[in-house]
Amino acid sequence: MRDNTIDITKGIAIILMVIGHSCCPQHLHHFIYMFHMPLFFIVSGYFFKESYLSGFREFAWKKIKGIYFPYLKWAFIFLLLHNFFFSINFYNEEFGDVTNNNLASHVYSFSEIINRFLHIVFTMYKHEQLLGGYWFLHTLFFSSFLFWLVMLFRKQIFDKTYKDVLIAISLILLCFVLIIFKLKIPGYIGIKEILATLFLFLGFHINKLEVFSFATRWGFIIVSFLLVYLGSCFCYSAMASVKTFSLIPFIITSLLGTMSIMGLSKKMSLSNNAVLKIISDFLSFTGKNTLIILTFHFICFKLVSFIIIKTNGLNIKLLAEYPVIKNYSDSGWWVVYSIVGFIVPLLFVFIMDKIKMNKLIR
Repeated sequence: MRDNTIDITKGIAIILMVIGHSCCPQHLHHFIYMFHMPLFFIVSGYFFKESYLSGFREFAWKKIKGIYFPYLKWAFIFLLLHNFFFSINFYNEEFGDVTNNNLASHVYSFSEIINRFLHIVFTMYKHEQLLGGYWFLHTLFFSSFLFWLVMLFRKQIFDKTYKDVLIAISLILLCFVLIIFKLKIPGYIGIKEILATLFLFLGFHINKLEVFSFATRWGFIIVSFLLVYLGSCFCYSAMASVKTFSLIPFIITSLLGTMSIMGLSKKMSLSNNAVLKIISDFLSFTGKNTLIILTFHFICFKLVSFIIIKTNGLNIKLLAEYPVIKNYSDSGWWVVYSIVGFIVPLLFVFIMDKIKMNKLIR
């Protein structure tokens, strides 16, 4: 039986991300944000091979091909579609672009398109509002290279006692410095990238340790989720807004949440229960298609917003409200937003796979 633990883990995480973007109830939102994005970085670090240290070109090409090129492709496509999206009220002046300092959305001139394109190419910034989750690709790309440097340094001090503890503490201290002084190195590498580097480092060590010997125990899973929930109640944080007082609790809850999700995923992957097998297969398929969900879930939210507008006789300009129509999401529509946000992209992938399969058979 194939072990799909990591794919299931990623599947759960991307679904949690969609739920978090749906304006779900605050307690659920805070709980999710205490660990769901760090989970992706930890999983990425989980797969780091020390052989990459002797082959930088291989490592760099892997990251360029797997992260930068997809970012560039979709960021450029969405940029070219901006004026079309504006014409159909995905954007408008009334609701504006909340990801761009609350400036009103407008039709881009040719010079603005060029300016944004250059930022996309050289800094992986200024992508469109509908690609709001793409900050993750920026952070993963740059933190991956920082992590490679950290691991290279680690290799040079192989004879030092407690070297990994010292590296982890150094990264945590650097996070504190960046938070306190609001620094960025060299201008677009900041707290998120350093924090992501720490999570990559921790993920590498989770792979080295026998985590599944206790992470699959129900006692550990239940206690961990309880601690994550308590953390979300008393010191809520997120990667994009971590503060000095919440940094350590956030790191702890990120680890506990990630290991619990991995433990649950391990249980599901190895279960012989027919129902769990169906669920784990679905989550595994979801985990293999995280990029497509990350790319299109905000557009899929527009489908739900359109239905709300038509069924309630609302102004079509509300279609531009981002990420969802808040008043209706609060009343329970967040569930519909969430389901549509990940199901529709998966249906598209499923249909395209079927079409390709039929072509091969013919």
